[in-house]
Amino acid sequence: MQSASASHFSNGFSVSIHIRAVTNPYLEPLVSALWRLIFWIIPTFLYLIYVNQCNPWTYLKLTTNRGKGLLWALAGCLWFALALSYRHVLQGIPINLHLGFGAWLDMVVLVGFVEEIPFRGLVFQKLNEFMGFWPASLLGSFLFVCLHLPTSPYTALYIFVFAWMMCVVLKRSGSLWGCIIIHSLNDLLSLVV
Repeated sequence: MQSASASHFSNGFSVSIHIRAVTNPYLEPLVSALWRLIFWIIPTFLYLIYVNQCNPWTYLKLTTNRGKGLLWALAGCLWFALALSYRHVLQGIPINLHLGFGAWLDMVVLVGFVEEIPFRGLVFQKLNEFMGFWPASLLGSFLFVCLHLPTSPYTALYIFVFAWMMCVVLKRSGSLWGCIIIHSLNDLLSLVV
């Protein structure tokens, strides 16, 4: 708990006022999650309902080919296990599972939904309707990198390749679920090693 106090008057009379800010480790991550929902997810659904005039669940591929999407997610789990083993066993980098509630909520649970629904679910698919797969996946991946700036050139390249791979997963599986789960695992990996 943080506190601040103030006391002084010109006539020598003093008053102490203590202001205490209550710090709740759960409030800030929940407000952040709500903000992401309001800023990214709701506008995507509203655009699809009122402008595109379609069922957003179907357009975003959240109700189609769930089995194939989960198979791709399983492949992503294999990638996660291999990368974690490489970093931990061969490179000797310790695994850090002491993450706070905010890190788990924002960077693991919600990131797949909050970033994949608007970017692969809407932006990439809209670009794909007008340009075809290759230009749409490259432009969509570039826009995804722009969302993560500023960052190092190495990290920007990694994000670009990762975003492009998520476009491939969406195209191959026909489901956004694989992208959502793989994205969450990718960010979990970046947090724990």
